[in-house]
Amino acid sequence: MHPEPLEISEVLEETRRIYLPRFEEAGGSIAVVPPAEKTLVMADRPAVFRILGCLLDNAIKYSDRAPEVVIRTQSRGNSTQIRVADRGPGIPREESAKIFDKFYQIDQRLERSREGCGLGLTIARKLATAQGGTLMVTSNPGGGACFVLSLPDYRTETTRSKKRTDAARKARSDTTEPGNDGKPDGNHLPLPS
Repeated sequence: MHPEPLEISEVLEETRRIYLPRFEEAGGSIAVVPPAEKTLVMADRPAVFRILGCLLDNAIKYSDRAPEVVIRTQSRGNSTQIRVADRGPGIPREESAKIFDKFYQIDQRLERSREGCGLGLTIARKLATAQGGTLMVTSNPGGGACFVLSLPDYRTETTRSKKRTDAARKARSDTTEPGNDGKPDGNHLPLPS
């Protein structure tokens, strides 16, 4: 993974543009509600596309009518939430935690009529976690599902990186004994720069 500062509205608009033909072919729609202000997250671009792609593929695959999706962003503390809401059949409450398990499919009969083996959401959640984020779901059976991808804000991650760098510098300076001409002794080796 190669996290970098990403302007989230650009990533969402590009994702919409790529998936729009598939939604239109199925008679549906996909809309992106842009954030009120420029929002930078610290994330791996290909991983974010893969996560969003999984969610959009599932919205098309499991919709019992023309698939409709709305993607919104919302700032929450030190992270940005990307909410992907569909109007599919929804997910029963008792199934919502299981859908991220390997090979799990809510209705085992679906695996015969729809392609897939139950790995998409498992991979999507692992990709979110690997970036310091989360992927969760809320649902109303019969009323659609809302997947929430949370990613660290760029400013927050930059502050954390600076704190880690400062701590490493302090640790390096603590490896030398005072009165020893700043040279490390055999018990305190300097950290590599």
